[in-house]
Amino acid sequence: MSDDGTAGADEAQGPAPSAAEEAEAAAFAAALEGRGDAPEDAAAAAALLRYSRDAGALDDASAARVLQAVLGDAPASDPVAGERPWWARPWTFLLPAGVGLAVAGAALVLTLRPGVPGGDLPLPDVALLRAQARAAEGAGSGELDEALTTYRGALHRRLGERYAP
Repeated sequence: MSDDGTAGADEAQGPAPSAAEEAEAAAFAAALEGRGDAPEDAAAAAALLRYSRDAGALDDASAARVLQAVLGDAPASDPVAGERPWWARPWTFLLPAGVGLAVAGAALVLTLRPGVPGGDLPLPDVALLRAQARAAEGAGSGELDEALTTYRGALHRRLGERYAP
């Protein structure tokens, strides 16, 4: 120490670095600059420092190299496909063809199916409908009971014929 109690310039820096420390510092500097074969620990530390500086963003030259590498492996696009009109593209007719097939199938099912289920059951006659209308107005409930009994008898007879054992 000097007389005034402060450390001199040589004393503040400590002992001189050894040859191994200087070699390690040179390897670290090379790793920071991205050149040379730096040891793995120096390269990892340099990568962390570079990432902390720019969050891993690529410089323009590196981005151009990556883009060229990716596009170089990509298949060539078909320049004619972009020039075709919409009606000349093969996928244009898939939807209408599918809808046409669905309509044709529905028409086929509707025309070939057997008669409407229950189509041969007796329909209510006019007397029953008039009795229902009078009962809805509040008169003629006895007439409705008689007309319903007649209709139900005919309906049960027909169902008995259809489902007879």
